[in-house]
Amino acid sequence: MVKVWRVIDRATNLAITALFAVILVAMFAQVVFRYVLGSSLSWSEEVSRYMFVWLCYLGAYVAILRNAHIGVDYVTGHLPRAAVRALNVVLALIIIGTLAFAAHHGSLLTLDNMAASWWTVPFLPMSLPYAAVPVGACLMIVALIRVIVGLISGQSVGPDVQDVNEAPGM
Repeated sequence: MVKVWRVIDRATNLAITALFAVILVAMFAQVVFRYVLGSSLSWSEEVSRYMFVWLCYLGAYVAILRNAHIGVDYVTGHLPRAAVRALNVVLALIIIGTLAFAAHHGSLLTLDNMAASWWTVPFLPMSLPYAAVPVGACLMIVALIRVIVGLISGQSVGPDVQDVNEAPGM
């Protein structure tokens, strides 16, 4: 199972890198076309915006695995280690419920927009940017399940992730 997680994690990191590169190239091309050539590209802003949405959802998955989301550890800093782990499991379950809601409704929006197209890139379906919500939410659910298993077993969630025993406040 660890090999499957590594493949998913590497594919996600590769996708994040590719999305960032697409955004960078599109924005650079927009600047060159607008200020050097005097004519604006119609598609660069829309492509960058939708790629950024994907980048945010995939980045949130990686941030969950790395315990990199912002958190306030004042309360957990005053609790015993076992209570912190239990609280983190409960919080992860609440977040999973919220993400399941987002995945469900994001899937409905994605399906509703299958026939629509982008304004400036008409050959791409509008469901492509909407799909970031259910895909990202499902990836985050998987990451949180991995975190819960790591909290219960006391093991790390992945090779790039800090050990749960070394996490702040734990």
